[in-house]
Amino acid sequence: MKAHQTTDHARISAIENLIEQLTLDEKLLLLGGTPHDLPDRDADLFGVERIGLPRLRFADGPVGVHWWAKASTCYPALICLAASFDEATALLYGQAVGTDCRAAGVHVLLAPGVNLYRSPLCGRNFEYMGEDPELAGKLSAAYIRGVQEKGVSATVKHFAANNQEYNRYHIGSDVDERTLREVYLRPFELAVKEGKTGCVMTSYNPINGVHASENKALITDILREDWKFEGVVMSDWVSTYSTAQTLNAGLDLEMPWANWLKPEKIKPLLASGVVSEETINQRIRNRLKLMERFGWLDPEHNQKDESLPARNHETEAAALEVARRGIVLLKNDKDFLPRKPEQTKKIAILGHHAGEPILCGGGSAYTSPHESITLVEAIRNTYGEHSEIEYYPCVHSWHANETHTASAFLTESGEPGLQARYYDNKQFAGEPVYETVDQHINLNPETRYLNPALCTAAFSAIWTGQIEITDAAAYDFYMYAVDGRMSATLNGEPLFDSLHDTYRKTRELSAGRYELTVSFRQTHGPCTHALFGYEQTAHAFMGREAALEAIRDCDLVVIGTGYVKEVEGESHDRPFEMDERLNQLIVDAAKINPNIAVALYAGGACDISPWIDRVKGVLNLWYPGQNGTVAAAEILAGITNPSGKLPFTWEERPEDRGSFNCYHDDDGDQRVAYTDGVFCGYRHFDRCAIAPRYPFGHGLSYTTFVYENLRLTADTIEAGEEAVLKFDLVNTGSNAGSETALVFVGDKEASVERPPKELKAIQRICLEPGERKTVQTTLPARAFAFWNIQQKDWCIETGEFVISIGPDAQTQPLQATLNVL
Repeated sequence: MKAHQTTDHARISAIENLIEQLTLDEKLLLLGGTPHDLPDRDADLFGVERIGLPRLRFADGPVGVHWWAKASTCYPALICLAASFDEATALLYGQAVGTDCRAAGVHVLLAPGVNLYRSPLCGRNFEYMGEDPELAGKLSAAYIRGVQEKGVSATVKHFAANNQEYNRYHIGSDVDERTLREVYLRPFELAVKEGKTGCVMTSYNPINGVHASENKALITDILREDWKFEGVVMSDWVSTYSTAQTLNAGLDLEMPWANWLKPEKIKPLLASGVVSEETINQRIRNRLKLMERFGWLDPEHNQKDESLPARNHETEAAALEVARRGIVLLKNDKDFLPRKPEQTKKIAILGHHAGEPILCGGGSAYTSPHESITLVEAIRNTYGEHSEIEYYPCVHSWHANETHTASAFLTESGEPGLQARYYDNKQFAGEPVYETVDQHINLNPETRYLNPALCTAAFSAIWTGQIEITDAAAYDFYMYAVDGRMSATLNGEPLFDSLHDTYRKTRELSAGRYELTVSFRQTHGPCTHALFGYEQTAHAFMGREAALEAIRDCDLVVIGTGYVKEVEGESHDRPFEMDERLNQLIVDAAKINPNIAVALYAGGACDISPWIDRVKGVLNLWYPGQNGTVAAAEILAGITNPSGKLPFTWEERPEDRGSFNCYHDDDGDQRVAYTDGVFCGYRHFDRCAIAPRYPFGHGLSYTTFVYENLRLTADTIEAGEEAVLKFDLVNTGSNAGSETALVFVGDKEASVERPPKELKAIQRICLEPGERKTVQTTLPARAFAFWNIQQKDWCIETGEFVISIGPDAQTQPLQATLNVL
């Protein structure tokens, strides 16, 4: 102990010595990231070479390292990881991503995300870990441990109550203290206390009226003082709104560069005493402690591990293993699956999704791999020696990328293009700062930085002109807007408004010219993207009729369907309804051949009611990463036994979810009150006795399991003690498989309204056919507690608690009563 104290003292002295060597200007430089337009930019954070303080590299995450590397392993979405319900899988995932970070010389990974699934509409649900705080917290802690084992700091995000992408910069989350503590902060607490995360990233949204980056109650009172967090707190990109309040609240870094935390704004505050130099020192101290913890202050340390290959087959193997454990078999009518290759003579694969690499949702998570495998390729590799296989794209649900470059526009004078006017404000006010003729509308981060007029922190643009229709037909108009609001009119009539509309609109048009106006107003952020185009609706269909004829005598029809990254991703929410053309393809195919297995790409629940009763099998692939389609093909063929489970409740209708009436800003005051309180997810379905389409924890297997013989070590415990329980799990089927047992706790009678049951432990168990295992689980004292708003602390009341165990939130064959004194 004495030596340890000496070591700690030496570390503290070394850090304080570094702080003393820094000038004030150097300290202030360290409070923000490096601007992207620096000519010699090779890092995200400044260093001070004079005293041996290195620059630091960051990288997104969470599904791959796509900064400082042209390509990297692209892993399945974190929602797929959550579906494994397995801390060991999360550890494996984190270790692999951490390895990729070291190959690219990355110090800080901007992951994992643990914002809870309040609604299926949230565009970033695929990046998160489901609706349950305990599940999200346990898996994120394991992921973090894996990353940090490799000498890379993880960053848990987005702190806190960031549960929608719709107008995410402006709409605040109003959450009562108990709900915040029990539900939305719980994953962060576990990431800090059990994962020991090095960094925390604040969110864009205000919480109870105060922006996260300047929220002292969250950053200092809860994170640092209550949870004893000693790492670095950074802002999300372009999400600081003040100088003094931000510094005094406890934010250490403004990212991606200093706008508010820059010398010319801080020095007057130091001179007036509004901000103290000790406050600045503490911000630097937190950074130096992080660097010391991971060895980055060692002059001999090299974060880029030259022994690691740019393409790492070991991390690619880890990505495949995560998909094997996370893909969910939603439906298997009369054991239609698996279809053994030697028994499957003819296969038809339908759908654009099956033939394209649908790897990830959109936004900052998207990672470009060295190589990817489509579902068509994976099925051919698995079945090719035995089966005749044909592929038909049928219908393209997102044709905008191809459409916008082929779209023809005319100026008022009849020349090709659209008259473009750019303004240095968000209101189209005053004279344009730049005018030109744009041949197409595709404003993206790369082109924006090439135009000085668009490098301002706020801009807007208007395009005007005409389109000429030569053939009377149905036409699809595509619009894509990131970090901005986009709208369009055709002959003066509204065509699109990105604040309310989905990505595509169809119009029947006669031959002639139509006046077109498109406007874009930046709302926030440096990654602004705007795209607009049109085409004849018929162009979206590719061999559909031939496909329907070809499937008549097939033993297996696989239809790839779902969402794409432009529809489901960061900065915008997505519809609950799938594309009607994709739905109709499945319906029409099922009329011809019932032997259909749907491969669904989605980050959350969606409306599958048009076709779910018409098909025999459904695999939820999530977004499977670069090679997760191999796992899907293995599951179809019976090579891999599916074991994934839904980490959220799949509702029949959006109205069935507790957040339905408290998700959007219906009254326009830019605040959303979480009136569903602690009754999120399955808790609401339990409380209101609403039957979901699929319950939390649903997932089918090619074998069967029986739960038996629950026993408690003691039927009575003192408040504050842990409870130990055992039960038996038996594989009663003919295949080896993995089952995840969910352990719930419910308080029979309490002084506050509590959910009927809450998940408090998970156990994933692998069993051979006929094998029986005894499983032991320990429930800590917190498993029985709620947050007492009067006491400002966790409270355990005496009485009876029901412990229930089973495969999902609707099915708990084992129950026992525990008395707490």
